Amino acid sequence: MSVLQMTVALLPALKAKPNAAIITTTSGLAFVPRNNFPTYCASKVFLHSWLQSLRVQLRGSSVNVLELAPPYVQTELSGPHQLSDPHAMPLAAYITEVTQLLADPNPPGGEILVERVR
Repeated sequence: MSVLQMTVALLPALKAKPNAAIITTTSGLAFVPRNNFPTYCASKVFLHSWLQSLRVQLRGSSVNVLELAPPYVQTELSGPHQLSDPHAMPLAAYITEVTQLLADPNPPGGEILVERVR
């Protein structure tokens, strides 16, 4: 709910700018849910759907609505074991790819997807 509340609070100021952006992190698990993380997956799919609606509502305004959907990355999100999980994308590689993707101010569908999450 904090993403929605912050967006609502900041939207008037963002709309007043000639070029603004809202970027929210969802997850690859919004598209391919897992039964061992049901609440996490559900919250991310909710945000994905909400961002799609917000993008349509703000079409024609100065506010660009972006969604960053990371894959499984070597972080401690699900515990220390994830840092060295060979199935997870190395954090440095993820950061490098996202930085490159952010150079495009208008990603397809407003979604910033690293290759591994596709």
